Amino acid sequence: MLNLSCRSMGVDCDFVATGETMEELNKVGMEHIKEAHPEKYAEIMKMSDSEKMEMMKQMEAKVQAAK
Repeated sequence: MLNLSCRSMGVDCDFVATGETMEELNKVGMEHIKEAHPEKYAEIMKMSDSEKMEMMKQMEAKVQAAK
């Protein structure tokens, strides 16, 4: 099981997304961000594709480090 917390991504929130794959983890995380952190969600939606790819790399590195 993979885990990623909002806190590890720099957000003051205790939510932890879990999933079997990075894709599932991303889906759960984005649903939470959209609902609980609309300002962050808006920022993400304005990102370029390369910025989104960089964010995904950072997420994956944090998930791997937490294993």
